[in-house]
Amino acid sequence: MALAAAGAILLAPATSFADNADIEAAQMAATPVQATNDSAAQATAAVGMPNPMVPAASYSEMAEAISVHPLYFPLSSGLELQQRFIIGGTVADLRYASRYGAPEKRAQFTVRTVVANPTQMTAEALSGVYGADWKDTTIGSTAVQLAEVSDSSFVAYWTKDGVCFSVGAENVNRWDFLRQVRDNLIDLTEHYY
Repeated sequence: MALAAAGAILLAPATSFADNADIEAAQMAATPVQATNDSAAQATAAVGMPNPMVPAASYSEMAEAISVHPLYFPLSSGLELQQRFIIGGTVADLRYASRYGAPEKRAQFTVRTVVANPTQMTAEALSGVYGADWKDTTIGSTAVQLAEVSDSSFVAYWTKDGVCFSVGAENVNRWDFLRQVRDNLIDLTEHYY
């Protein structure tokens, strides 16, 4: 993901839209380890540590795991569901791509839903985007925090009645991002949550 010209944006691995396990493996391979009794014990404990991103077989499995129906893009959005994950047993993570164009240039969207106390959950924590310049705005009747990560990468966060939502997108312009958020996600949030 590109960095904004205004300053460095730090992205949490889980939302770089790449597989978190690949990032962790690369980070571990680049970190030298000295064998000591403590590091050997830590290495033994890390073997078999579960990946916090567990693929979900169905939407209903996700709804059961997080105790609410995850927010999703309807078919009319022009986006196609690519992957489903449950993160840490509490966060639904749905990944979409636009249906048309060269695969490497298609718009990519990640929608996350979690039941959480909105005073304890933050835009950064759910979206995984840290260091961005978050702006407060209103879309429909919903208060939304928006951040522009680059000229083709955006993220939004909002809450409704104890449910927190975020959407991140890459390979999309600002207006198409805002249209998808307003016409699909915020509309569903205001009418069904």
